[in-house]
Amino acid sequence: MMATVLVGFALGEPVLAIADTVMDKNTGNIDIGKELVVGGSYSVAGLLLLHDIRCAIWEKTCASATPYSNW
Repeated sequence: MMATVLVGFALGEPVLAIADTVMDKNTGNIDIGKELVVGGSYSVAGLLLLHDIRCAIWEKTCASATPYSNW
């Protein structure tokens, strides 16, 4: 688990720095690059969770709703 934290920090810090640099060049002095990346990541995670909840409620519409049905 500690290795996951270290790898996530090692990969995440350059991505956030790149996003901050790109947004700084495009928007002037507004530092919102990191916020957009983190907020976008949380939005994608939330949408994926909502999709899983929808699949659990409406089992017939999603093939991944019952992944262990053939056990």
